[in-house]
Amino acid sequence: MKVVMLAAGIGARIGQSMAETVPKILLRFDGKSLLERHIDIFRRQGISELVLGVGFHHDDIQREIETLGAQDFVRTVHNKDFEQGSIVTLSILHDEICCGEPVLVMDADVLYDARLLERLANSPHPNCLLIDRAFVPGDEPVKVCVRNGEIVEFRKKYPMVHLVKSFPEIDRENPNLVTVWSVQHFAYIVLYVKECVLS
Repeated sequence: MKVVMLAAGIGARIGQSMAETVPKILLRFDGKSLLERHIDIFRRQGISELVLGVGFHHDDIQREIETLGAQDFVRTVHNKDFEQGSIVTLSILHDEICCGEPVLVMDADVLYDARLLERLANSPHPNCLLIDRAFVPGDEPVKVCVRNGEIVEFRKKYPMVHLVKSFPEIDRENPNLVTVWSVQHFAYIVLYVKECVLS
């Protein structure tokens, strides 16, 4: 299994200007960059390779890979249009995701407990994601809306109007017919792909 990670963004929401911002994957916690933490956890889990979709300050990320001596484990794919958003990076990584082997797709900017990755990697399900059933509502968490066991929405904002239009049997008085969970803070998107679902 390999990991494909989105690490191209600027990270403007952490409150620094573009000039002083470092890529979020290079933020340090207890003396280790997020990148180093990812690599340590992935290697312990038997992950074969980490493919990083990079853009903003990609040279700094490459230097960190070399400093960590991880060139044999980490490969980068450059998105020169990283300012257009993570969907562009995801598109550039299409062939890495649809590669005929199990792939774990995730954001690079999340500090997480190694047990979350272990749980995901050992899931018996061919396609899965981690959810948090006790999340604090807000605009930042990504929500997964599930109805009858099927994902019907996957986004940060899920307007009730959209759900009512999509499912006329849902009314504003009884919105719990659609269960809403938050994707674990583990990642913007955490997807273990055994069968490629991108077109």
